[in-house]
Amino acid sequence: MPVGFATFAAYGDFATGVLAMLALLTARIRPLFWSFVVAFNLVGATDIIVDYYHAIQSGLPAMAGQLGNTYAIAIIYVPLLMITHVVAFYFLLLPQKENRYA
Repeated sequence: MPVGFATFAAYGDFATGVLAMLALLTARIRPLFWSFVVAFNLVGATDIIVDYYHAIQSGLPAMAGQLGNTYAIAIIYVPLLMITHVVAFYFLLLPQKENRYA
């Protein structure tokens, strides 16, 4: 795997993971929690899109045969992550109903 691609992808994944953990840690502080949730989704979705771009630029698709079982990450896991971010954006953009029990 090209070093330039792997390093950039690792930093994006790390930032996304840190934001997810911060969101979980601030679940009781609603405004801060929602800020971290939005940031997590924006950084995560952007990371996936930019990683696909960098993968194509670095010739990673041509190396598919050399990746072995790791290739399943790119064709199964990453699209599922992007679908998760899209669904999260959908739920974030839905109008909020008033919660009488909060």
